[in-house]
Amino acid sequence: MFGFVASRDKHLQDIISEIPLNATYKSPNIQNDVIDIMAKIVTQSVVDNVNGADVQFATVLADGTRDKNNRENISIALRYVKDGKAFESLLYMPETQQLDASSLTTLIVKTLRDTGINIGHIISQCYDGATVMSGNKGGVQRLLQNEFGREIPYVHCFNHRLHLVVVAVVSRIDAIKQYFDQVGLIYTFFQKIKAAEIYEGTSIKRVLDTRWNGHLNAITAIVNNYTEITNALRKIGSRQFSQFDGETVVTAIGLASVVTTPDFRFISVTMKRVLELLKPDDQLLQKRNTDLNEAMCLIDTCMDQVRKLRNEVSFIGISECCDELMSDCEPATKRRNVQPPSHMKHFLTLEPTGHSHRQSDATDNTQVLFEVVDSVLTEMERRFINQGWLYEAVTAMSRRSEKFLDLKTLAPLSRLGITIPSSAELQVCKAYIGRLNIPIDELDSSKLLELLYTNKSCGLFRYLHFGGYNSYIRVKQCSM
Repeated sequence: MFGFVASRDKHLQDIISEIPLNATYKSPNIQNDVIDIMAKIVTQSVVDNVNGADVQFATVLADGTRDKNNRENISIALRYVKDGKAFESLLYMPETQQLDASSLTTLIVKTLRDTGINIGHIISQCYDGATVMSGNKGGVQRLLQNEFGREIPYVHCFNHRLHLVVVAVVSRIDAIKQYFDQVGLIYTFFQKIKAAEIYEGTSIKRVLDTRWNGHLNAITAIVNNYTEITNALRKIGSRQFSQFDGETVVTAIGLASVVTTPDFRFISVTMKRVLELLKPDDQLLQKRNTDLNEAMCLIDTCMDQVRKLRNEVSFIGISECCDELMSDCEPATKRRNVQPPSHMKHFLTLEPTGHSHRQSDATDNTQVLFEVVDSVLTEMERRFINQGWLYEAVTAMSRRSEKFLDLKTLAPLSRLGITIPSSAELQVCKAYIGRLNIPIDELDSSKLLELLYTNKSCGLFRYLHFGGYNSYIRVKQCSM
């Protein structure tokens, strides 16, 4: 490292040329000392920026990563506002072997205090959704609030929450869980070289629970290649090819019988439609300029669209798509004709007698559709509507809101140490913004706060400027 820096620094090269030859400064101890000094300089720079930020508030972030030596490294970072812009800076990365909530809380608090961060200025916190971090009673977010003796809102990454909605629905509904298990078997089957040679479709995707679009990508591949998958399985199962052993043939026959069932087709189309409604939110929530107002609007819109699937019209549309999937498939082995009972040979039979399987299947599939929709809505409400007062207060900074700059709506923010202007001051501010004649679409929440930031020296605007609320409105809470 010393040699690398010297190769790029002429002044350092001159110094090296004048020191004794036995002073190389390349021993492990000296190298570690240099690294430690550099780390302290960087840490102090971060502390100075945080303590000298536009406003006193900052958000604490923490996440753990295990290195190749099986050591857990805890990244502790801060989000703050400097020159009207939001910054995220890594403060420290200590090692730990104690991963319980109490130990992690102690580690975070100790790091903040040892580095010189005023813990009274921590206004919010964000971690991943693991129970040890997010637990309402014993998680880090709760223990940190207990340690500081005040309320410090915990905001979890919206993208991660949305992904957890999908994971919860898949694990909760038995029919859906079995479906994705079957999709996994199909993927594994066509990974075999000989089977892949018969298959004529595009790549079949593996179900990846850890990827935000993993489930949708897997389903889309199944639906788009349904004909090719079905035909390949039937060909292999028909024993037309001698290169397949008995186990492969039996597996193909079993998978073909599963894939061609009405239930498999119905769940494929149903889950594809539901997950496609979540995809726009997933993409837009990843944008760095998406604020909390826009995020909650996206979530509400998504929930409305999912809710509209819970009706007979949607069921009929899904059923029609299921029938279209089979239209291009090669016909299966012809079944024997059902002979009517001899005592009815003089009658015209319009439908087979006995139990109607088609009606039963339709009823079961309707229940599956409604259960999926209800589960998605329940999970979204549970994961996104748990801090209604905070979201409502931040929404009051949007000109689209009916409660724009409403004192009663903004008042709960005072619990966090934010000074709220009086009703008269808010009226003056609202009138001032209105006289600017700027269209609503051209002045969203972030731009509005930036405008107020430029006038922060005024007595009124110092309460409402961009920095004071930025810890809340930025959704990208886990982008370390």
